[in-house]
Amino acid sequence: MLTLAKAMPIANAAERLGEHDTRLWRIVEHYVWRAVEKLDLSEVRRIAADETSARRGHDYISLFVDMARRKVVYVTEGKDAATVKALKEFLESHGGDAKAVTDASIDMGAAFEAGIKENFPTPRSRSTSSMSSSSPTRRSTRFVVGRRGTISRSRADATYS
Repeated sequence: MLTLAKAMPIANAAERLGEHDTRLWRIVEHYVWRAVEKLDLSEVRRIAADETSARRGHDYISLFVDMARRKVVYVTEGKDAATVKALKEFLESHGGDAKAVTDASIDMGAAFEAGIKENFPTPRSRSTSSMSSSSPTRRSTRFVVGRRGTISRSRADATYS
């Protein structure tokens, strides 16, 4: 059943198995939570984050990725500083250490950027980028934390065709 759930939408798997899709969702949810409970995030050093609209309108979810393993490690509602704080708490509850995170790559707004600075104080570099739907120019900002804890900011613009 889980193999089918990985390969196709739950509704299609339920139809093939002759089960109701809510029963399959309960089974999938059970195994997902078991896997989340066992998650070891002690080796996370570089994180990347992105947001997407969960539904039409302004209901957002944020996804956080361990860049070394290229695996999603945390998903939560919202796209602000509180979501970063929730990541930090989740990371630490699964053996990770916010102070061990050396790099953070994000492409979200100022509130999210502030959350990274507040909750992950030791990254050597933080990079952000944003792209306006009306402009083909992507702005990238890289934050570099100096030896004495000072933050310098550089901005690079790249044009996409």
